[in-house]
Formats: sequence, structure tokens, C-alpha cells
Amino acid sequence: MKRDWDLLRKQLTDIEEERDPLADFPDEPRYETQTWEEYEQQLKEYKAIENRLGGHLELLIENGYIDLRVSIEYI
Repeated sequence: MKRDWDLLRKQLTDIEEERDPLADFPDEPRYETQTWEEYEQQLKEYKAIENRLGGHLELLIENGYIDLRVSIEYI
């Protein structure tokens, strides 16, 4: 994963200003009226966003920039 410094900065700022750092995570798509191909594409896009946001939060936690006890408050 390539680091997105703007995203890391935003996540740190959100935490410092007591905003929910998980708020940017999208809702998982549900299979309803769209075609199966559309649903699979939506799910693929969702997973990519989830992995990007989660991966950057994980970097911040693992490198000691975020105290895990603080980030649990938002879950």
C-alpha cells in the first residue's frame, strides 16, 4: 500500500479534534435491485475504500501515533 499523507493527516486531525475517524467508511453495499455485476463492482469499490482507510489507521496505530484505547471510543 502506498501511503497517502493527506489521508494520514486527515485521520490524525479528526482524532485530535475528537471527530469519528471511522465516519468516512462507507456502508457496505447490499444486493437489492441492481444486477449481480453491478453489485460485485460496488462491493469491489467498497472493499478498496475500506482497505485504504483501515490500512492507514492501522499504520497510525502500529507506529504509535494513535493510542488504541482512544480509537476504541469511536467504535
